[in-house]
This record gives sequence, structure tokens and C-alpha cells, in this order.
Amino acid sequence: MTKEFSNSVKLKMLEQFVELCGRSEYFEKILNRKGFFLFRLIQEYEGAFDDVDSHYKYMQELGKETVGSYDGGIASFIGENSTGYQSPHLQSLAVNRNKRNGMNIEEFRKTNPSPWLLELDKSRSERLRNQITSPVDFYHSKSDFDKKFAAEKKKESSNLEAKDYSYETYLSNEEKFDTLVNVLSDYLGSLGMSLEKKFSSKKYPIYCKNIDEEIYLCCGIKNYEDLLIQPEFGTVELIFHLRTKDCKISKIELSPHIELKGANKLLVIQSGAIVPYFIPAYSAFSSIKEYELNILAQISLFKAAYNECEDKLLELIRTET
Repeated sequence: MTKEFSNSVKLKMLEQFVELCGRSEYFEKILNRKGFFLFRLIQEYEGAFDDVDSHYKYMQELGKETVGSYDGGIASFIGENSTGYQSPHLQSLAVNRNKRNGMNIEEFRKTNPSPWLLELDKSRSERLRNQITSPVDFYHSKSDFDKKFAAEKKKESSNLEAKDYSYETYLSNEEKFDTLVNVLSDYLGSLGMSLEKKFSSKKYPIYCKNIDEEIYLCCGIKNYEDLLIQPEFGTVELIFHLRTKDCKISKIELSPHIELKGANKLLVIQSGAIVPYFIPAYSAFSSIKEYELNILAQISLFKAAYNECEDKLLELIRTET
């Protein structure tokens, strides 16, 4: 009988990554040594609306819920009613918010409050208040930050070792996609992964390596359409996961509201949530060099996180799946 992932085993496996979210700064140092700093810019910008440190703590805890809930077989949705991991810190913030409002969140929504009063985090609340009440000032400030961020990302991507990837505006979408797949193949090879045709589809390549008799460590892309939004602009997010040998899914649709089809054969690892604002920093691209940068950054964080958990994951796979 082919192995499957029960919900109890999934929780035990995801607990390993939940714990890593509390060590975000450790992984940030690893990324910094590899030349990745962009997430710090967003952390500082988003936290400065109120308090950088408390906002960072909030994002760490939100990361724990993301890693511990977004697996398709456990979560109904992220947040207070999640059936996956629930952060005691976020629960405490919710309790305090309800006390301030004198009612629970469902009742408070019915009073038609200002949207920022629904937020758990003070920086997020202040950000939303500024955005709604002072839109001109907010968008001027946001535009200035976006320009600074774009310049820093261009500088960071220029430090990559030069490779000859053809990605010109005159190429067809199919030709551009082939280039993006070639980049994936090159960089995922560092994890010992290779393209596996039996799991892949035309738009959703799956890269794998066998880690147990019936279990593969794999990587796919979140959304094909996001890769080719404009001639040179797109967004890429890698979906690292474990799958059984008979799991044929190529497009992994992550939704906090919908249970993933075939979830007992798949375990998604949202390693990007371990570092606050990592995915927003390393997903959008405006050139092939930035695409490379995103891929290398996402692989680097996953590799560092997986190395911390590999022995325990293999133990759970071999004894309980």
C-alpha cells in the first residue's frame, strides 16, 4: 500500500518548521552571508508605522500560523479559526482587541468600525489608517520606498554571477517560459532535484529527488500566469513540498479556504514564511537577473530550513506515514 500523510503526521512534521519561525534572525544571518538583504528594508518600512520590534514579533507569529496551517489537509483558513497551528501570541492580541472593543470580532464588525480597528498589530493598524485617511501622503511615501527598494534589488541582482539566459521582449511567452524553466533547472540542481516528467504538466514543472522509498522532496511554481504578467515583469514563488510517489498533481493551489485535492499525498512546506517579508522581497521581478535572484534566495532559505529538520522529517516519514 502506498504511503500517505495523515493529519497527525502532518502536524508533527510542520511543527518542525513552526519552531524555525521563532529563529527568524538566525536564518536572516545565513541569508545576509549569501548577499540577501532586501527583506530587512520591508521589515523596517512596515514596522515603522508604529513599533518595529513588536511588528517583527507579530510577523514571526503570523509566519508560524502560515507554516503550520497552509498545507491543504488541515487548515480551513489562517487566523483565529484555523485548524492548524494557532499562535498563543496572536490569540492574546485578539483577546486584548476584543476587550478594548467591548465585544468579539464578529459583533464588532457589525458596528461598521473603521477598518484599521480590526487589525491585531499596531503597525498594520496605523499603516491602514494612514492609507485611508491621508492617501496622498501615504502613496507619496510608498512610492519613495518602492523606488529605493527597486534600486536596491537591481544592485543585489547585479552581484550574481553572470549567466547567459536569453529573455528578450520579442520572444514568445512559450520561449520566455522555457528560459525561466532553464533557470529553475540550474538552481534546483543544487538541491539534487531534477525535472520529473511524470509529475509535471506543460505549465507546471515539478522538480524532485527521492528521499525515501515512496516519498519525494519536490518543488513547483505557485502560478504560471504570474510569471508572464508583462513582457519583462512577473512574480515567482516556489512551492516546496513532500509527495508520495503516486501523487500526480502539478499545479498546487494553496488556498486557506479550500482543502487541497489529494492532500493526504502531499505536504506543502511554506519555508518563505520563516523570515518576515521574505516572499514580498524575493518574488516580483523586472528582469531575468531579478528572477534568478528570487529563485536563488528562495532556494537558499528553504535549504537552510530543511537542513535543520531533515533528520526528524525522515524519522517521521519512516515510522508513521
